[in-house]
Amino acid sequence: MRIELKAQDRPLMNTPYFPSSSYSSGFMMTPRGYSVKDLMWWIKRTPECIGIGRRIAMDIISNISFNAVEKPLTGRPSKNYKKEVEDKAKSFAKNNNLREKLTAAVLDWVFTGDSYIWYTGVTDEKVKEVASKYYKEFGLQFKEAKLKGIIDDDLSGKSTLEILPSTTTEIRHDGVKVIKYVQNVFGQEKTFSPDEIMHFRFMFMDGNPYGFSPMAASAGTIQSLGWIKDYSRNYFRNGGVPDMIFKLPKEMAGSPNHEALVQTIQKYKEMQHKHGNLVVTGELEIDELNKWNKDMEFRQYAIYLTGCLAFAFNMPADIISSILGVDIKGTAVGSDIEDAGYNRNIEQSQQYWEDLLNSQFFNKFLGVDISFNRTYMQDKIRVTQNRAMNVPFAEFLFKHNYPISDEFIHELLEIPREYLKEGTIKREIEMPQAGGLPAKPMQGPNQQNYANQKKREQQPQGNIQANTGS
Repeated sequence: MRIELKAQDRPLMNTPYFPSSSYSSGFMMTPRGYSVKDLMWWIKRTPECIGIGRRIAMDIISNISFNAVEKPLTGRPSKNYKKEVEDKAKSFAKNNNLREKLTAAVLDWVFTGDSYIWYTGVTDEKVKEVASKYYKEFGLQFKEAKLKGIIDDDLSGKSTLEILPSTTTEIRHDGVKVIKYVQNVFGQEKTFSPDEIMHFRFMFMDGNPYGFSPMAASAGTIQSLGWIKDYSRNYFRNGGVPDMIFKLPKEMAGSPNHEALVQTIQKYKEMQHKHGNLVVTGELEIDELNKWNKDMEFRQYAIYLTGCLAFAFNMPADIISSILGVDIKGTAVGSDIEDAGYNRNIEQSQQYWEDLLNSQFFNKFLGVDISFNRTYMQDKIRVTQNRAMNVPFAEFLFKHNYPISDEFIHELLEIPREYLKEGTIKREIEMPQAGGLPAKPMQGPNQQNYANQKKREQQPQGNIQANTGS
């Protein structure tokens, strides 16, 4: 018996909901607690935000690979079925600029907390259903092979992905579930159903249908960084401030002392007279106007704000060390811990994007799993070290005949699937003999020594004792 879940049984969304007759479905749009467009405006003019967002996006959308999904096949499937399906997915990725679109989606996700991808496609099952119906209606013979050609040739361009900017997209709901997504661009609205939109949320907080990004929490930080730079820019743009003011309170303009001081100052502007000494007579007052410290009076504060912004995304200090400079000092151990934490966050984000993309699009329309490469530059050494440490463990399992699968060994040694061939793992272990020598002779200059050792071991025990006694 199937039990239907009623709308009133669902938990309520933690966001204002006002039933209204002005909408055909009787609900109003969900407001945010802040303006996403204002936030994006500040982010676009802050290079620190752009750098952080692009770094995260490039780390998540790494090398893309496709693996055919296992599913029951009918008729006489091709021996190269998996390769054909994966090649079809690669062609789709190339023709649809998949990497560029996914990178843009991740940037939206990082900056605003939400990313929306509109998708459409035709499944093979749907095509077979419709084709079989019309073939029977017109008395034609239905052939699986011919239909496969139709799917591959004519329908290869029917699946696509497009980005909906989060600054133009609103969620509308009835208090318990999302009803539709509405895109508003300069007053023009376009409506999409939940079945057409993949909604990625950076953080799901407080029961709100929208995602939440650390950028929103750092809005004041981002604005402060912008204002500091605006202050510095305006200071230099409104320049023309003299470096020094020389005042002769007891002299008239054009007096001999005044003329002499002007000529002397002009003389000391020349390179050969720089950093010399100046001797004057009479009363002289000097005021310094253009100090360099004034230009950098907010430097420490700007460094602090940048550090706060990076910390909100768990970014290691060494990534932004060029900005923070010598003011931030770390240790090798601390850097390794920070890198491991950041990489763990990236890996979890990759898994999140893979799960949503596969469940809603790639499994259904292309028959593949999309995956992003998990290998980071510093992880290559770690993978090698882990393999070296795990080999004795694998041999122990083989020696004691543990009922483990080959897949477990593949994951234990972190072997990519694309490098695996058909077959099973050989589980025999060559145990060394009592004398500590291997069962097979070693190749190389020590082979003769090995042969002599074998001969001595094969001599009768009595002869060995006699030789020892003499």
